[in-house]
Amino acid sequence: MRYEGRKPVVTLWLFCEGDDELAYFDDIRCSERIGRLRICPRLEGHTDASGLLDAAKRFMKKDSGYMHGDHVACVFDRNSNTETRLNNVGLSSKKYGIMPVFLNPCFEYWILCHYEQYLNRCELDDVIKRIKSHVPRYRKGMKSLYATINRNRTNAIANAKKAIKLHESKPHIVSRESNPVTLVHEVIKFIERLR
Repeated sequence: MRYEGRKPVVTLWLFCEGDDELAYFDDIRCSERIGRLRICPRLEGHTDASGLLDAAKRFMKKDSGYMHGDHVACVFDRNSNTETRLNNVGLSSKKYGIMPVFLNPCFEYWILCHYEQYLNRCELDDVIKRIKSHVPRYRKGMKSLYATINRNRTNAIANAKKAIKLHESKPHIVSRESNPVTLVHEVIKFIERLR
């Protein structure tokens, strides 16, 4: 564990499945100047939820930058992940102390939560269409996305919590059936503690 004086210093290591997630969290890291937020580069062949989790587990075992007491999170959406794979990742991540940051149907649902409460089943095209009604210049991979949407973060967190409440009766939140849902607000709360 790292220490600053007598106070332990924790780093959050983020593994992201998609380019939009990588860009968004890197934008937070730069905009807020959070040196203890580290975004790990995406590795070839680790584009599904279980590959991402495997990369995070290997990192925790072998990377010299990771220290006991640090936290690791994996950000992934539903994509073509099977129900079995998602359930295994949800359970396995807890076993290894990795925070699963699941989104269904897509990362863009977190962006939409900044502007409206939308609790109907949806797909990527539906979500992007709704985002564009609030941010007409939105496009995937948009630079400075965090700066554009951050002023509505309180709304996003409240709307994300309402979406989770919608799926409380399901055995697992990390599921194809939990549509729509986002757990990004949980990692955002952790990032706020790193400031």
